[in-house]
Amino acid sequence: MPVPRQVHGVTVEYDVFCPKVIGAIAGSNFLPPNSMGRSIHFGMLPKLPRETIEEFKYADDDEFLVQRRKLARFALDNAEALRAANPAMPEGFDNRLRQNWKLMFAIADLAGSPWPKCVRAAAVKLTKQYYEPSVGRQCLSLFAELFLTSEYEGMVTSAWAQEQFVADLTSVWANYRGRGPITQRSIRDILNPYGIGPGMIHPRGHPGDRGYKLEWFETAFRHYLNVEVKDILKQRRKRKM
Repeated sequence: MPVPRQVHGVTVEYDVFCPKVIGAIAGSNFLPPNSMGRSIHFGMLPKLPRETIEEFKYADDDEFLVQRRKLARFALDNAEALRAANPAMPEGFDNRLRQNWKLMFAIADLAGSPWPKCVRAAAVKLTKQYYEPSVGRQCLSLFAELFLTSEYEGMVTSAWAQEQFVADLTSVWANYRGRGPITQRSIRDILNPYGIGPGMIHPRGHPGDRGYKLEWFETAFRHYLNVEVKDILKQRRKRKM
């Protein structure tokens, strides 16, 4: 949306959309989460002593003039094609991640070989490196595994779940937020935004235990893990055969 500004008493509308490059020294979370999620991330390494670089003078010279003209001509010639483009996406590139890379893939497709393949390969590598699953998704993934191995079909007790969370001493749960092993309360707090909380589950032989039922995870598993509850039950029964 254009932004109106007064210039010598005249209202002028400026189109302020443009790509932005932001640099930081170390650390990957120097921007708010909403901005980080709408960004393409890449790292830079210090120059080795044996490497030589050409000094960049930040001068707007004839070379930049030629590049600007070429970019402007490309934009004018291909604006409609880019606007209507629906480029193929690598597996897992959905929602915000899809929007981040859509234009890059469309430009690569217009440029032709080898760019479509190269740009998608770079996107997959950068995404794997910087888009680690959130704590919530990691928690959901572990519960999906717990429902496969639990003593009780379709149920997991809170106490047993907490034991499994901290069984791997190298996991994020073993020293959760630097405060020691994750607690049942912290697990509950992680699941709360997904509409999931512990309740009385009455597993066989242990009436009145608190824990979680598989069906309570149906929506979260489907939308955040692309996993169906019925498939978890099928896998569990196959393991028991």
